Amino acid sequence: MKYFLIGALALFVLACGPTKDDNLIVVKTDMGEIKFILFDETPKHKENFLKLAKAGKYNGTIFHRVIDGFMIQGGDVNAKKGEAGSIDYTLPAEIQESVSGKFMHSRGAVAAPRWGDKDNPERNSNGSQFYIVDGTIYDEYLLGADWQELSPGFDELMKSEDKKYQYLVDSVSAIITNGGKQKEIYQFMYRCKEIVETELNIDASSDLTPEQLEAYTTVGGALGLDGGYTVFGRVVEGLDVIDKIARVKTKGERPEENIKMEVEVIPMDKAEIAARYNVNFL
Repeated sequence: MKYFLIGALALFVLACGPTKDDNLIVVKTDMGEIKFILFDETPKHKENFLKLAKAGKYNGTIFHRVIDGFMIQGGDVNAKKGEAGSIDYTLPAEIQESVSGKFMHSRGAVAAPRWGDKDNPERNSNGSQFYIVDGTIYDEYLLGADWQELSPGFDELMKSEDKKYQYLVDSVSAIITNGGKQKEIYQFMYRCKEIVETELNIDASSDLTPEQLEAYTTVGGALGLDGGYTVFGRVVEGLDVIDKIARVKTKGERPEENIKMEVEVIPMDKAEIAARYNVNFL
């Protein structure tokens, strides 16, 4: 995780420079606490999250969707009204280039879910929900694909009304039924790379940066989401808690027992966060 670790020089610069007020987010669950920070480069998402958290809107909400090896998702403020899945409003996309460790969907990234491109071409984010990447460590050969092309292309064929693609649906269903995880699905998708390229006339060859290659083959992540969703924060403590939540028993993707959260906002300047949690992505 060296691209997350802060060196002595960087720490010196942060410590000696002017402090800047910021906040540490603490998500409390029965399984432990997850702590993360929010990025200044995504101001609308940061302001919105802080507004909801400080008003107590997240308290009592649940992680309603969890996928081991992929992500945990929650924070639907309407769920408390019996309207889970509804959206009162959306936020404009603030998608940043994922060429650096800060904005890629590597393990611990905090991001905003959204409706798909077909219904939401602007890629606007859900107004309250968020997800945290649990992630998969990729075999290096899988990084020979551009997942920003391959993943949506594969999904397009899966959703096609043309029956000749039904075997894709059946194959993914079989992987899941037989206890396969996200990694096995990625492997199958990669084996279908040439089919997707031919059928959709696209080039799904990889152009990952060295940082991305290192991240996804060491700490892992959800590579197929890079460039498609707004990453607006990153976990600084509690990755083990994310693992616990991701591995609970589910019906479909819904935990069998509700995992409720309480969210606290703790004022803390950036230098203190950097020093206390040994990070350099503020």
